[in-house]
Amino acid sequence: MKLSSKLLLVGTLGIAMQTAFADDVQVDPNNQARIRFFGQAVIGLEFYRNNICYGEGDSETASSTGFGGVFGSKKNISLGMPTTPNVTNIKERNGILAKAYFREYAISAGEPIAIHASYNESTGRRSWSCKDFGASFVPEKGQDYEVTLDLSQQSCQLNISKINVANGDVNLTPVVAKPAQECQ
Repeated sequence: MKLSSKLLLVGTLGIAMQTAFADDVQVDPNNQARIRFFGQAVIGLEFYRNNICYGEGDSETASSTGFGGVFGSKKNISLGMPTTPNVTNIKERNGILAKAYFREYAISAGEPIAIHASYNESTGRRSWSCKDFGASFVPEKGQDYEVTLDLSQQSCQLNISKINVANGDVNLTPVVAKPAQECQ
């Protein structure tokens, strides 16, 4: 076994030991999809089912900022979605008092989902944020998706990807999403 394969195996086992599996959630691939959100204390991510805007109706919080993000549960919650490079390399997303984690959800296929994102970091004299932006898309039945908020050069990029598995290989394909605004 090559060294890189051994490291990948060890990393995957480490993630599995920190992951809770949601055994009580049944996913019907004929009318549902699954979605994975990556979060940490400085990232706010919430989603609205059957909506193209955010802020109206019931939301589900995948990641919250502030004290809730720092002291809330950091356990990965899985529905058994395929392991992607983002899962394998999750520790690279860790920050000071901001452990990265993921949560997976079953969502309705064929109905829009709106994702609301924000980022707020303050360390000593340095502070920056990206407030209130989002995207929406319509998930396809039986598909798996992944949502990341990637940060670089003091900018925030909300990425939604479809998880594809072929011949044992897992890759991510960007999803064409529409900008989502706050509901009026």
